[in-house]
Amino acid sequence: MKVSIMAWRLLHDRISTKLNLLNLGILSSEAFISSTTCGQAETASHLFLHCDMYAPLWQMVRSWLGVSGVDLHGLQAHFFQFTNCLGGLKAC
Repeated sequence: MKVSIMAWRLLHDRISTKLNLLNLGILSSEAFISSTTCGQAETASHLFLHCDMYAPLWQMVRSWLGVSGVDLHGLQAHFFQFTNCLGGLKAC
């Protein structure tokens, strides 16, 4: 259930990234830059797909699960590829 909720929030851009917190007025513009050393804006797409620190985790997860795939540029395409490798959208 937690994974389904996280996936829904991620696909609908509802996770608490610094960009979303800035847009809601919760975070100041000075704190907007990502907490990683890359210096890029912290968006969901950046954190999960493009950040040099976190993006390699997807390759490790695929390796643990014994599936192959390529890293895609969009969150939705990445999600659908990942779920299809695991047998479809049974839990959605």
